[in-house]
Amino acid sequence: MKLRGILISGLFILLIPATARAENYKLPTAGETKALEMSEASKRALEYVQYENSLEAEIEEEDYLAELDEIVQLVAAEAEGEHIRGKRYVVDVILNRVDSETFPDDIHEVIFQPGQFTSISNGRYERAAREITDEDYEAVKHELRKRTNSEILFFTAGGYSKYGEPSFKFGSHYFSTKKELAPDDSAKRASSPTTTRSL
Repeated sequence: MKLRGILISGLFILLIPATARAENYKLPTAGETKALEMSEASKRALEYVQYENSLEAEIEEEDYLAELDEIVQLVAAEAEGEHIRGKRYVVDVILNRVDSETFPDDIHEVIFQPGQFTSISNGRYERAAREITDEDYEAVKHELRKRTNSEILFFTAGGYSKYGEPSFKFGSHYFSTKKELAPDDSAKRASSPTTTRSL
């Protein structure tokens, strides 16, 4: 049987037909491996795929880093002067919203969703870019590794959010979870032709 295979980045890959038995094949010698060369078209195709993959990974990494910076900046804006645990809870709200079906599934969209965070509308978010602390970064890094609270979706100062179920107060923030619909409310909502959500 004729030995068939491909050479990719110096690694010989033996191609065995599905109907053949592997023991009928012997591994190629060094001389046979050298004799197998990729065509120029195959090399260019492989280089293009590698380039595309590295470019895509680079773009994804840039997007990821930009979103991390946005979380840190929001923490600096919304939780200035709070204990690090309070800052971590603010990070949890953002990450929990990304995971929730009720909110956008993208960090940037969660942060900039209209009417959600006071610091976005009053300019505090932009000013906070110059006031970010190491503790703000530490809070974000900690919560990305392991979330302190995976239930909270809202926080406000001065009282619990009317959109959530009160959960706990920490520092100057009141944290709330998703409000459960009463059985009567869920039946009405299910039969309603259009449902609007206000947050």
